[in-house]
Amino acid sequence: MIRNIAGIFLVIAATLIFVACNDEPGSQPPAEPAQPAAEAPAAAEHDSDGNTDHPGPAGDVDTEAHKNADSDTESHGAEETAKKPAAAPRVEPGAAAEDTAKSAVAADTEPANVEPAKSEPFTATTGLADFSAYRLKFATEFDGTRVGQPAAGTLNGAFEVTKPQNAQHWKLEMTGDVFQELAVLGGSMELYNIADTIYIQNPGDNSWIGIPAMLVESMLPAEMYNPEDSIELPANATRQPGTEMVNGVESVRYTFGKDDLSGDTANLESVEGTVWVAAGSGTVVRYQAKMTGTFTDLTAGGIKLLDEGTITMRYDVTDTNGDFSIRPPEGATAVDLTKLLFN
Repeated sequence: MIRNIAGIFLVIAATLIFVACNDEPGSQPPAEPAQPAAEAPAAAEHDSDGNTDHPGPAGDVDTEAHKNADSDTESHGAEETAKKPAAAPRVEPGAAAEDTAKSAVAADTEPANVEPAKSEPFTATTGLADFSAYRLKFATEFDGTRVGQPAAGTLNGAFEVTKPQNAQHWKLEMTGDVFQELAVLGGSMELYNIADTIYIQNPGDNSWIGIPAMLVESMLPAEMYNPEDSIELPANATRQPGTEMVNGVESVRYTFGKDDLSGDTANLESVEGTVWVAAGSGTVVRYQAKMTGTFTDLTAGGIKLLDEGTITMRYDVTDTNGDFSIRPPEGATAVDLTKLLFN
């Protein structure tokens, strides 16, 4: 039985070494719509002959004289009209206030001469070691080539820890041809470590077996899974204004690129990343990154996942210092150490 148990954990151990890919202006506001032209002033009243401000002759007047008088009157009227100042346009009540308000809005929309934010040292940490309990989820997508052939896949994981109970629970799900060599695991792995008992699922009948940790730990890697290895925090990042609520935590958003990473990034063509950091504790709440390039040390259990292409990562932390417990899987049977050693 010990050999069977060892075989199970050797298979699991081969897949638990996940190495993160460390090798790896202001336009002018739209023109204010033209205001409708002010209503033209009403024309001065004219008499029946088109004359203005000039009464007609009294009594009987010779027709020719009348015409001359009319001509003189028209000339005089035109001259008087030319001398008069142009009438001011009529302004509807409230129009001045409306124009003032529009001017204020236009002023508000003028691009401000604000210096773009600059990259600064990034000091946030995951903070997982300082939490009494936490839950996290991560997802990684692979899309590229391996040994000259198209390769793609996803790795989704969930991890929870509660230190007062001395308990951990993690689960991995793998899909795609990048994990085809690990198909023996059925595409998923799950493990509980509760009070020095490790619960694993027997691949033969899917039953859960509880084994004393002292028998198992020597078969597993010294560090079974370190959540902090799922992401690569930048050395520098650009802080964005304001705060956002992320995973129920008031957070500050930072962005980073290839030049903000530490170490050798010559193998990377491009990097786009965003980190949300808790405004109070300065710990990572969410991490997202997309990296494109060549990858020389991207392996799982010694199996290379990708030679070149794009890796997209997401990491979310919730329930920090939460009050929750981790229970063994239903139907799990603990192995009796005495019977195991002496029978």
